[in-house]
Order: sequence, then structure tokens, then C-alpha cells
Amino acid sequence: MYELIPSEKYLDDLLSFSKKAKERIYIQAMHVVFNDKFSEFINELISAKKRGVDVRLNIDDYSKVYNNLGHRYLHISKNKLYKCQKDASRSRFYIDKLLRAGVDVLFINEYKYNKKLAEYIPFLGRNHMKITVIDDISYIGGINLSSKSLNYIDFMLRTNDKSLLDALIDLFFKSRNNINFNDYKINLEGGDTLLVDSGKTYKSIIYDTVLKEIYNSKDSILYISQFLPDFKILKALKFVQSRGVDVNIITHASHVSEKKYRTFVEHSMFNFSNLNIRNVYFSKDRYVHAKMVIIDKGKESERAIFGSHNFSTFGVLFGTKEISLLTRNKQVIDMLYLWYNSIKPEDNKLVKYATPAQSSKHI
Repeated sequence: MYELIPSEKYLDDLLSFSKKAKERIYIQAMHVVFNDKFSEFINELISAKKRGVDVRLNIDDYSKVYNNLGHRYLHISKNKLYKCQKDASRSRFYIDKLLRAGVDVLFINEYKYNKKLAEYIPFLGRNHMKITVIDDISYIGGINLSSKSLNYIDFMLRTNDKSLLDALIDLFFKSRNNINFNDYKINLEGGDTLLVDSGKTYKSIIYDTVLKEIYNSKDSILYISQFLPDFKILKALKFVQSRGVDVNIITHASHVSEKKYRTFVEHSMFNFSNLNIRNVYFSKDRYVHAKMVIIDKGKESERAIFGSHNFSTFGVLFGTKEISLLTRNKQVIDMLYLWYNSIKPEDNKLVKYATPAQSSKHI
């Protein structure tokens, strides 16, 4: 059984299954900021704890900044600082509420580099995995636990695949117990492959697998990420397009980006490097947070990769822990493609990138 859950329905889905939970609720995310939108869900986690369910949350240390404003990189206006302080206060209220009820909330993955450096570059060495397990079902995808995340273009795949469930539970406790490991892959019962990055800098089995699958493409590539492709992956996309592969890239427009300076640098690098990829589309109304590549859709060789990895070189250099699923399951790929078509913006909400020398135009 598989079900694709878009970001706007994810919280309701968690709430529905949490109400029926009998054994366990394990949730892990890098970015966690609770507000009143999560009130019912927080109460349900507490209710589950009271009836004997093992309820545990893993929150990457990165989220402390959004719960206590501890990092210096938040140099922002007074008005925005006031809002951040209010958001942090409300989030701490809900986390404290969980702790008082006996829910096992753990901030994991304490920053391992120089503490001063951490104040300015808090995303180095993060645990970027998103893991949710409720009894015998599990979710894998890219959604964090914040109201912003629930409004992004993103999804989680819900499944009762026992081999994936066991693998995610193992990873959840490895994260919780700060266990070191090397990159690895697990061949699951249904023929899928779970790819796991250990967080070692300059190493990524996920990135290497995506690169390999792009080079092996024969017909088409649909590439969706919050970051434009760079360096090796961009080179690979340009190469396969030159031999006739239909390459389509979707990300968000600059004006919906939360870190506009980063988006400016990223787009500038892409414009400088890209010479021939024509089908690059920018969503104008929502932030794209999904990470998905579908290769050779509709062909016998079709496959897809999705999960927490953004397919960015910088994630590899910064040493983030990631999970992604490589699937050849037609049912799952059809779901992914159906979701893509449902979120693909209408003509008036999409900008098509032509070349750096040409102005953007609506399609």
C-alpha cells in the first residue's frame, strides 16, 4: 500500500493515524517550529502517550535557533525579529507541553564543529532526514514540522512496506543515539532501494546514484528541487540533453525565496554554467521544497528518486545526513507524476527560463 500525501494534507494525515496509534509514534525532522496550527496534533501526541503509546520526537539541533534565536546569522529587521521571538516563544510552549506530559523530545546531532562557526553557518553537518513511523506505517519525503513547511510544494509517501519501516526505525534510533556509520543502501522487499548518507563531508551515495541514473537516462528527466542543479549534476543534465533526452527542471522563483541572497547566487551560478538546458520553470506563487527526479517516465526503464536530499553539491560538502528512495515501482512513479501534474503551475503562475541572454517569459 502506498499513498502520496501532499504538504497541505500531511498534518491531517499524521493526526488521523496518531489517533489510532497503539504501539509507537516516532517523528524526526530538521526544522521544527510549532504554532497553534499544531495544537490538536500536540494534544493527540500527549493523549497517545497517556494510553501507553511510545511517543518520541527527534529534532535536529539546527531547530534551536528557531526556538530560542541563538544563532547570529539572524541579522534581521526589528519587526521581523519581534515576529521570530513570538514564534519561538509559542514553539517552546508546545515543546514544553510535550515534555511535561512525558513525551520523549530529544534535540539530536549537536553541532560538531567550532561553536563560533555554528553561530554563522548552522546548516553544516545537519541531520536532514525526515522520518515518521506510526505503528506499522512509515512516511518518507521532504516535509519538516512547521506551518511554513506545510505550505511548501512538497510531499511524503506513506507506506506499510515492512522492510522500509524496519530500516527507518533503525535510522531513527541511530540518530537518537548519535551512532556513526558509513553511507549505505538497503534493498527493500518490493525491489526499491533505500539510500542513506552518513553525513561525511565530500561523500554521498544519494548524489552519486542520482548522477549515475541521469547519465543512464534514455528518454526524459523531470527534476524538481528547491535548488537549481549545479556542477556535476548540471553537467550531466546538459550532456544527456545533447543526446536527445527531454530535460525539465522545476524550482521556485526568486521572489518567493526566503533567503534571496542565496537564491541570487544560485541562479547566477546556474545562468553562468547553463548553455543549453531550455526547459527550466520557476513557480511564482509557492516555494518548491520537494526533491524528486523521475527518469524515463512511461518507458520500461522508468525510475524515480525522492526523499530528503536536495541533489545539491553543497549538501555533500556540508556533510548532511540524508535519506532517499530509489524506486522502479510503477504505482509509486505514477503517483509522483500525478502529484507533479497537480502542482505544476498554470500558465500565469509559471515562468519559463530561456537563456541568460533572453528575458523570462510566460508559457
